[in-house]
Amino acid sequence: AAAGAEVVVVRPGPAFEDDGAASFAVRPSVREDYDELMTRLAARGGIPPHVVHAWTLTSPSSAQPETVMPVQDIGFFSLLSLVQALAGAPPASGIRLDVLTAGTQDVTGKDLRCPEHATVIGVAKVAPLEMPWLAMRHLDLDPDTWDPGTGQAEPAAPDLAELIGELLTADDHGGQGDSADDADTVALRGGRRWRRRYADVVADEP
Repeated sequence: AAAGAEVVVVRPGPAFEDDGAASFAVRPSVREDYDELMTRLAARGGIPPHVVHAWTLTSPSSAQPETVMPVQDIGFFSLLSLVQALAGAPPASGIRLDVLTAGTQDVTGKDLRCPEHATVIGVAKVAPLEMPWLAMRHLDLDPDTWDPGTGQAEPAAPDLAELIGELLTADDHGGQGDSADDADTVALRGGRRWRRRYADVVADEP
């Protein structure tokens, strides 16, 4: 909104809600709610061309095995339902969908703190192959800043500016650089931007 864009906010809730303006609530694990959301957005000017899925940022990281499945509703299953609902109402033009997590990528050796949300990567990788009009990126944020379990009220201004800049700027190298680059997976850590790169490894003779 600060950049002048019209923003529609969708939050997880116990029931489908529509305030009649630009705010909705959907049940994370109920596919029909996402279909209803698409119907109402289409009736109010169309589905936004840029969608940001950030619900995983509301879930504190946990190393407890019993927490892995419950948090999938706001991560993997909600993202899957969103993509399926988009597929059921394909737009006339393309959609860009950015998926946010914090601490699902091991960059520094100490920042892999939320592996339970790494499941969203599968959707982000596969969905665009089946829907050419859909472009998806996975942005993994610094868990020191964005993990709600740290107790911070909100990220600092520089961290917010870094994220907004990333969201508003398409990757200049996407689809153009070395095929060894994974342009659709980006990790932001302490003011630095990291991209995964694949390299050949020569196996030792047996």
